[in-house]
Amino acid sequence: MKHKLTTPAIKQIAFTADVSTATVDRVLNKRPGVRDKTRQKVEAAIEMLNEGARKTGPIDITDLRVGFVLNSTEMLNKAYQDLVPRFAARFGLKHTPKVMQFNSESVLEAASEMRDVAQGLDGIILVARTSAAMVGQINETVGAGTEVVCVTTDFPGSRRLGYVGMDQVAAGRLAARLVALRSNSADQLVALHIGRNWRCEGEREMGFRSTLRDLNFKGRIVELPTMSGRNEEAQALLNGLLKQGHHVDAVYSPSSGVVGLTNAIKDQDPENRTFIIGHELFNPLKDLLQRDLVGAQIGTNSYDVLSEGLKVIALKRAGRSVPSSVFLPAHIIMKENVSELDWY
Repeated sequence: MKHKLTTPAIKQIAFTADVSTATVDRVLNKRPGVRDKTRQKVEAAIEMLNEGARKTGPIDITDLRVGFVLNSTEMLNKAYQDLVPRFAARFGLKHTPKVMQFNSESVLEAASEMRDVAQGLDGIILVARTSAAMVGQINETVGAGTEVVCVTTDFPGSRRLGYVGMDQVAAGRLAARLVALRSNSADQLVALHIGRNWRCEGEREMGFRSTLRDLNFKGRIVELPTMSGRNEEAQALLNGLLKQGHHVDAVYSPSSGVVGLTNAIKDQDPENRTFIIGHELFNPLKDLLQRDLVGAQIGTNSYDVLSEGLKVIALKRAGRSVPSSVFLPAHIIMKENVSELDWY
C-alpha cells in the first residue's frame, strides 16, 4: 500500500486512527516499533481519509458570502489583508469579502463590529491569536447564525465549524531534518527561539525535538525563550548568545521574530553565517530568503489555506459532511524555490 507523506497530513491520520503522530511517522517510513494491529489502524485511517476525499468531489465556493476577521500580529494582519483581494480574484468569488482588522488585545472592544461584519454572511474566516475572549466571540457569532472557520490558530473549545492549518508537527520535523543535514557533531550548537504563546509553537517544537532524537542528533540545543515574539527581543536574545563567543550553526524559530534574528547575523561572513529557519512566510521574508539572511522557511500555500476554509463553509451550507480539522502539508521554502512558489 503506497502512501504520500503529506496527503493526508500526518496529523490528520493520527487524529483519525487515534494514535500519536510519531506512530504515523513510523508507519509511513516503515520503521520498526509499531505493533501489527496499530499499523493496520493507521493504514485503515489513510484509506478512509483518501476515500472520503474521493467521495467529496468538487465543491463550489464562488457564490459564498464571506468575511475575514484578522486579530493577529501586525505583520500577519497586513499579509492577509493584502492576500484576500488577490484570493477573491483568483478563485472568482462573486461577492466581495468583508475584511475586519484589529489588534490582538482588542477582542472585547471590537465585539459589536464583529457582529456587524458577520450579519448576512455564510461564514467568517478567523485569523486570530489564542485568547479566552475570542472563544466567546466565536460562540456568539455562531449562535447568531454565521459559521466560523479558524486558520493559523485553532480554538477547539469553541463552537467553530472547523480549523484549517499546516501540519505543525510535520513542520517541526522538516526543520529538524534541515538542521541534522547541515552537520551532526558534538560541537554543533543550535538555538531554539521559542515562545510557546501559540498552540502551533508547541506542536512545532515537539516535532523538532522528537525528530532530532530519532536522528541521534549529537549537537547541543540552547533555548532562547521569547515573551513577546517581537523582532527587537529576538535580536537581543541571539546577540546575547553570540557575544558569549559561541558559533551558532543554526537557529530554529517556531515563534515569530525572524526578522530580528536576521538583524543579529547580517554582518556575519556569508560563508559561515548562522542558518535561520522560521515560519513567517509573508514579506519581508521573501526578500530575506533571496539575500541569504534566512536559510529556510517552512510553511504551506496561503491560497490553499483560504480555499480549504471556504470549502468547509460550502460543505456545511450544502448539508454535507464537514471535517472538524484540515491539515495541509508543510513545505521547505528556500532561496532556490521561493520565486516559483505561491506563498505570498
